[in-house]
Amino acid sequence: MPRFEEHTPVTVSKFDLATRKTEPFISGINGFAVSANGEKVLYRQGPGWFITGTAVIVKPGDGALKLDEMEVYVDPRAEWNQMYHEVWRIERDFLYDPHHHGLDINAAEKKYAPYLKGLAGAGT
Repeated sequence: MPRFEEHTPVTVSKFDLATRKTEPFISGINGFAVSANGEKVLYRQGPGWFITGTAVIVKPGDGALKLDEMEVYVDPRAEWNQMYHEVWRIERDFLYDPHHHGLDINAAEKKYAPYLKGLAGAGT
């Protein structure tokens, strides 16, 4: 999702390929993302988040998400483990040197994995 400065609201416009015209779609927003199929848009306006269709005229307040009572459960151990192993996978798959300068990536990952247990309640 593109990041906008909170104090700098922007206007998003739609471009119609058939008529080759641009028209305003949403004004005064601070965040914006379109669904993969292009049918819906998630946007932030002020402190609120909204979902609306891309084919409709956006009316202020329509599609407001009720986030006041939302709870998020995080398992720090699982989070740290996933991040640790993901970093090693990225190094293995995308480092510019396919031989990793002679480093055995799998052995190095196993060597440093015990340190996960000491990270803010993380562990394997």
